[in-house]
Amino acid sequence: MNQVIPAQSRRLTLAMAILSTIWTSPAARGQDMPVYVSFKFKVGSEVAKFPNADASSAERKVAGELAKICQARFSYWHIQAGQDADFPRLEFSLKKAGLDWVIAGTLVSDAAMTAPTDLWSGVLFHPADLMFTANPTPETWPREIAAGFEPKFLETNLVDIKKRLRALVPLGNTYAPVVPPPPASVDQAQVILPLDWNLFANIGTSDFLICSRWSHGGIVKLHSTGIGAPAAYPNRPNFQGIVAQLKVWEFANTPQPIDGKLGELTNISPYRIYLEIEQPAGDALLMDVPQNQGVIICPPNP
Repeated sequence: MNQVIPAQSRRLTLAMAILSTIWTSPAARGQDMPVYVSFKFKVGSEVAKFPNADASSAERKVAGELAKICQARFSYWHIQAGQDADFPRLEFSLKKAGLDWVIAGTLVSDAAMTAPTDLWSGVLFHPADLMFTANPTPETWPREIAAGFEPKFLETNLVDIKKRLRALVPLGNTYAPVVPPPPASVDQAQVILPLDWNLFANIGTSDFLICSRWSHGGIVKLHSTGIGAPAAYPNRPNFQGIVAQLKVWEFANTPQPIDGKLGELTNISPYRIYLEIEQPAGDALLMDVPQNQGVIICPPNP
């Protein structure tokens, strides 16, 4: 059985873990759900130049390259190339805006989201950039888009993309209680999140939102804060997850301290875990209540 982690050991544990973080394959990450990446050429005149109308092959190639870049920049999520039927999906495209060549992007959360509006954009080429050269060819478009994606699109939209990923894409779907519920005290109201400590130690003191079904009916939001220490996850050999302290019980938009709901922790079933607010410096440990309440909406039918 796991032991409740004493507060005095948390900061040292977190500091040592961050220094020794080892980046492993997505398969070892935990229960995180994939975020897919797709790409489309939305300039008909350019699509027509592809031999045998083989624009789709180039689109898949670009999607693969953009997925690698996004994985490096949004490392808390498992990002991979996908198709139009995959959700949630970061959807990127090449368009013309006046005389500019523009990379546009949006986040498509599910199949019910039809004709999503572009949320982000960045100019890949101004007219002057191509003054002394021809437009890229079918052979060079994939390379030009991949090369310009990070400096000309991602850098200016990085914060907002991460914000939307936090709000819409969970990192996991369950937890393991540190002690069998109900806990006897607030200090024992700790859970182990299925997030590989080797990968997620630098957000080990962040705020996490846990969406849970309540046996009495409805959805409960559990607001929690990582304590900066790992613990062994049950039935998963050699897997250390993030320990989080439950702080706030929220039902029907009414939050209250967790100490008044300890007995109800036996009556909930978690189904989504979100990164509520990133606090890599451990600031959340100094706060009694997580600071981002109300931003994330728990899906009713996960």
